[in-house]
Amino acid sequence: MEGAPTVSCLRVQLGEAEGFALASLVGQPVLRLLSPSLDACRLWYSAPSFSIRLRDEFVVVESDWRETQSEALDYHVLAVSRAPEPLNIPHSTDDKRRRIIGSPVSTVQIGAPRSPVHSISLLQRETTGQLECVRYDAGLLFSLEDGRRFVLAARQSIQGGLECATVDQAIEELLAEVTIRATIR
Repeated sequence: MEGAPTVSCLRVQLGEAEGFALASLVGQPVLRLLSPSLDACRLWYSAPSFSIRLRDEFVVVESDWRETQSEALDYHVLAVSRAPEPLNIPHSTDDKRRRIIGSPVSTVQIGAPRSPVHSISLLQRETTGQLECVRYDAGLLFSLEDGRRFVLAARQSIQGGLECATVDQAIEELLAEVTIRATIR
């Protein structure tokens, strides 16, 4: 179509280091998600971040809200990192160097020790305006070896943060709105 504006598309994806942090969870059990605070609403838990214990360290997942320059299209930036301690959660170490999680802390119970993570799918969302679009990693779908699943997704709010679902109905509703960009096994 002659004279039609060209739509430029911004891609916001997890990087290589974040992929390595996620890959370190594959084959490991995820018993619970830790957060400094938690809100429960319908089928979702909302939190500013989640920390997942991985042996002697943690995989921390966060999300922050942003907007594009021209049309102010909302999008979110996921961040995944390995850290020696959970994010914004008080903790200490006992005389045997074991980490003791303090209070306040909120938890979401996920699995059992005999059900490790089988795969993690990167969920992508796209927002399109008149002159620009943005494709961004909007969530992570964790599949456990026993068939259970849970999802961590960017909370669709300018407050940022994450939402967690462990119920199939909520997971399927989200999957209808996103595409799977990649799967880590």
